[in-house]
Order: sequence, then C-alpha cells, then structure tokens
Amino acid sequence: VLELMDNRLKTIQRLLDDLLDVSRISRAKLQLKKEKVSMHPIIERSIQSTDHLRAARNQTLTVDIADEGLVLDADPVRIEQIITNLLSNASKFTAQNGAISISKRREENMAVIRVKDNGIGINPVMIGRIFEPFVQLGVSSLEGLGIGLSLTQVLAEMHGGSVEVHSEGEGKGSELSVRVPVPDMRN
Repeated sequence: VLELMDNRLKTIQRLLDDLLDVSRISRAKLQLKKEKVSMHPIIERSIQSTDHLRAARNQTLTVDIADEGLVLDADPVRIEQIITNLLSNASKFTAQNGAISISKRREENMAVIRVKDNGIGINPVMIGRIFEPFVQLGVSSLEGLGIGLSLTQVLAEMHGGSVEVHSEGEGKGSELSVRVPVPDMRN
C-alpha cells in the first residue's frame, strides 16, 4: 500500500511540476541554469526515476548509452526532465510485457537521445499534433494532462535542439528523438 501511495504521489508531483513549468513558459519566466554536464549520469538518473513505471507493467528496457564522454552546455535538471518525459510516455503507451529502448549517440555536432517502444503507435493524423499542449492520443484510461511532450519540445528548443517523432502507425510503436547541440570544447 505504501509503495502504491508513493508511486501515485510521484505521478501527482510530476503533473504539478509540469503544470508549473507550462505556466512559467507561457509567462517567459522559465530560466535555464546551464553548466557543463555529462550526458551519461543524467540518462541513468532518468532511467532510475522511471523504473517503477516499467516494473508495474513488466516492461523490458534495453539501454545503449555507452559513456562516450558526451558533454553538453545544458541545464541538467531540464535535460533529465526531457528524458524522463520520453521514458514515462514510452511506458504509458506500451502494453504489459512490452519493450522499450533508449540510446544515446553523437551525430555530428548533436547529442541524440532516442526512446523507442513497441506500444500503441501514433495515428499519422496525430503525429503533427502530439507536441501541442493538452493534446492526447484519445486513450482515456491513461493518466496525464497531455503537456509532457509539449514541455519536452519547448525545453529542447530552449537548449537549441529539437524533438522528432516517428511511428509507422497505430499498433506499430513509436520513436522519439531529442537532439541537443554539443558545444565545441576547443574554445
């Protein structure tokens, strides 16, 4: 019972934090606190903070984040929030015993984090709308407010990056990729 209560409290806390962030963004009050940060520990913390979601649904997670010494000039809290949102969504939209993967790569001057799942997929009509605030995929039994991906996109853009989505359609899973610039460390 305590574990269930703890998990519900974490969900409510995340929803409230997201709502406050949306409010700050809409009023141009959200400030990034950038510093030189290694991607590896940030991704590991995001994985740990979403372990309970996958465990509750007996989902497997494949991790391919070899520590390449990838360093960003970024707000570590916000980068972790981006990755946690992607992992949470993947779990939410993936069935019991489903599979999720996360990978990290450097592609030219960008750090690329990909989260892929074999979940419900995305109807092609909705692909262009999933980053709009309060838009949901129409799955009424799922919790959430429909702001996580919108917030993820804004935070990525504030870092000079982007978020992309790919899905072959309903029932065929999805892949979300976040790209964030890697600074030139020679300066």
